[in-house]
Amino acid sequence: ERGEVIITSRRIDKSGIHHRFQDNVPQLRDHVLFKSMGTAIFDGEIMMPQVKDEDSLGSIMSVIGALPEKAVETQRKYGMAYLNIFDCMFADTDIQGLPLYQRRWILEQRIHHDPSFLIRKVTYQRLDNIEERKKAFYEALEQGYEGLIVKDANSYYGASHAFLKIKEHESIDAQIIGWNMGKGKYVDTLGSLFVAVTNETTGRLQEICSVMPGDDATRNALFIKLSYLNQQEIVDLGLIVELEGQKFSTGSSMRHPRILRYRTDRSVPNSMTLGTSI
Repeated sequence: ERGEVIITSRRIDKSGIHHRFQDNVPQLRDHVLFKSMGTAIFDGEIMMPQVKDEDSLGSIMSVIGALPEKAVETQRKYGMAYLNIFDCMFADTDIQGLPLYQRRWILEQRIHHDPSFLIRKVTYQRLDNIEERKKAFYEALEQGYEGLIVKDANSYYGASHAFLKIKEHESIDAQIIGWNMGKGKYVDTLGSLFVAVTNETTGRLQEICSVMPGDDATRNALFIKLSYLNQQEIVDLGLIVELEGQKFSTGSSMRHPRILRYRTDRSVPNSMTLGTSI
């Protein structure tokens, strides 16, 4: 408001104030679109350009969680952070009680096309037919997205069950090939497991992710079992876990993996067509 732009995260400090980081992204703080629109509050996400197969969340946190000088330096190296806007809660007056489709119309009036692409409106489609929704979902997967967010067009802001995240999960049997020490509360025990599948092209094991081992009892039991073994001895154990995750990245890493169960009935992982073995 009044030409001042404040950008916050959801994190709240001890005094009840939301963490502010607008000085970390001066290209957004000083953007001309925000300077001439009156008073408004938008809901959105800060994003960073994808760098090869880098952890996108990590690169975002290195900007919004750093000191301003360090955040600006990171963006000079990896590219400028941009803002994806998907909702509007205030436009000269409180509009949280309006249905989503009306809030979205107001958003369209406030946020115009930005040639610099630093401020972007999340695209949306009105799809009332289930087959159209399925088609849109699989098209999104083909384009490299994790899935879709489906929203109730008549819901007010903050309504319970107003949206669903639709993602495709897959399960796979992978082999434990290593581990690392924990941090924080797990500093004296096992942190995470490194797991692999067989690369169909090379016939060799290829790491696809690191994953949390499970509950504390499982973690400690694995620490006792693995801590005195070298990597080849761990591989020779043939320990198999069934993983569930959200598809694979372009770098052949499973996204958001978790262990469904330990497969005592198997000693060989699945084979898959992957990139170059590492």
